[in-house]
Amino acid sequence: MASDLQLLGPVHVVSLNYTQYSSRYDRFLAGDISPAFNPRLGGGALLDLNVYNIHLAVSLFGAPLDVHYFPNLQKGVDTSGVLVLAYDDKQASLTAAKDSQAFAHNLRVIAVLEAARDCMP
Repeated sequence: MASDLQLLGPVHVVSLNYTQYSSRYDRFLAGDISPAFNPRLGGGALLDLNVYNIHLAVSLFGAPLDVHYFPNLQKGVDTSGVLVLAYDDKQASLTAAKDSQAFAHNLRVIAVLEAARDCMP
């Protein structure tokens, strides 16, 4: 998939998004804390969902120079958040959410990722 990046031209801004409204979110709000929302058990948006975005970004661009996480916290766990990875020549914004749903909108990038399906290093 990294070799397909040249099809896009120079990449200076990256936006990766893994959001899905969790089927357990309403129960979480009511006080039923399942493992999906328990940070001690690997729950929360960063550990449960954004790890896939991190894997893709680091596979494509290498280790970032700097990292910042901006979580939306509820009941002590990040139900959503944005992780920013800083590189010499680009910024990557990695969004993950269990409390909302979003849709991809860059068709050019979607086409490249579709072409490389099941090729994750």
